[in-house]
Amino acid sequence: MSKKLIFTITSLCLMMLLSGCYIQLEEEIVQFQAPIPIKVDQKGLEEEFSFSSEQLGMLTLGLDETQIIDKMGEPEQSTEPEYWGSDGLMHKTWNFADKGMVIGLVESNDTFVIESITVREPFDGSTSRGIRIGSTASEVLRAYDKVIDNETGLTMDGDNKVIVVGSVYGGLIFQIENESVVQIFIGAAAE
Repeated sequence: MSKKLIFTITSLCLMMLLSGCYIQLEEEIVQFQAPIPIKVDQKGLEEEFSFSSEQLGMLTLGLDETQIIDKMGEPEQSTEPEYWGSDGLMHKTWNFADKGMVIGLVESNDTFVIESITVREPFDGSTSRGIRIGSTASEVLRAYDKVIDNETGLTMDGDNKVIVVGSVYGGLIFQIENESVVQIFIGAAAE
């Protein structure tokens, strides 16, 4: 199979997976399980992109539980820590539905730290380059033009698009519907 076909299939699966982050049940949330962020090979990017210093609102990857609570308050829902055999670490998810945010946490040095953040409406923060829920696809492309992977950074399916900044191994993923950002993910969505 060609690289573009593989990427298109992977992107569509990723878009469906990311959309599932917000499926809520009465008593529990569905956990998004992204692996721990890893170093990204930045070949193909015109400028260096450091997803680890990117932000969504007041949050960045690596903040610990105390720092998150100081900035966001207590989560509405939290999953119990779960061991992942794929990386040998404990993971859990915090859901701030009233803020439109799901935070993936991983155990590190006897605490849990942010490994991924997914936001949807009513999230009102922005990325470090000013992109927020409701921004246009054109605004995303202008803001991140030089750090969108030239080969795999944009996938389209009708009116839906996925824009990958950096890499699926560590970066930002913008889900676009009808030319408007409806979801933003930061972290590693693949290993």
